[in-house]
Amino acid sequence: LDEIHRFNKAQQDYLLPYVEDGTIVLIGATTENPSFEVIPALLSRCQVFVLEAHNQADVADILSRGASLLEVTLDVGEQLVTEAGALAWMSPNIDVQTSSRGGILSGLNRAVLGGESFFQNTYEAQEDRGTIGLAPGQPGDVMAYRLDGGSLLLEKGAYLASTPGVTTSTDFQGLRGLFNEGMFVLRVSGTGLLFFNAYGDIQEIDVEGSYVVDNGHAVAWEPTLGYRLTRAARIRSFLFSDQIIMEYSGHGKLWVQSRNPRSLSDWVFPFRGVKSSNDN
Repeated sequence: LDEIHRFNKAQQDYLLPYVEDGTIVLIGATTENPSFEVIPALLSRCQVFVLEAHNQADVADILSRGASLLEVTLDVGEQLVTEAGALAWMSPNIDVQTSSRGGILSGLNRAVLGGESFFQNTYEAQEDRGTIGLAPGQPGDVMAYRLDGGSLLLEKGAYLASTPGVTTSTDFQGLRGLFNEGMFVLRVSGTGLLFFNAYGDIQEIDVEGSYVVDNGHAVAWEPTLGYRLTRAARIRSFLFSDQIIMEYSGHGKLWVQSRNPRSLSDWVFPFRGVKSSNDN
């Protein structure tokens, strides 16, 4: 009941027996002090929650999460490797070095086959602790994942940053990649902390056997999982629903994103500017 303080005593008395026997669950909201506006008998059978206004720090935290921001604090001598172009800001005492990291062939491997940048930036705090802010190109969540000598498979564009003990390479997906995100995905291996991003919200799923994901929504998965692309079997699904789906099998973790870049491009496509034959 919104503005329960507007209910008079007789109306509140009428609710009392139904609240007592559990017939109704009373949820009331008021901008007034309930000790003065709600009758004692009814108030004694309720739990009161006081909702405080957000302060500036709360608002900043909410906005930063919605804006897909990763903020990392580096101790003196600590390093962070990032995708080129991900920097939003940094402390003045942080030094940056840009390289292909692993040589020209490694850079080409990432850029041509893995869909990442040829160059990577390595940031290091000098003389004092420093803070670096990273913003991925697409709006969505950023996930942290710790590698202990293992590896993780990422879709194109998902890599954001990592500690120096983590390396990247490409993994051939075969012809099935032609119908997914590409014939190659990024394999991230080593020991350290990895940060990857998604388009929209990220959901972590523990796969025990099999799991079906719509094409374009998978972001990352552990190599203990395999997948195959399949079509919806029914004619109705073929005609009116999504045609190609990804069926994962095995045991391991899978991360999916709530939004699909292809769906966005399909939605935007009809609104594109089209040059007519009458335009000069």
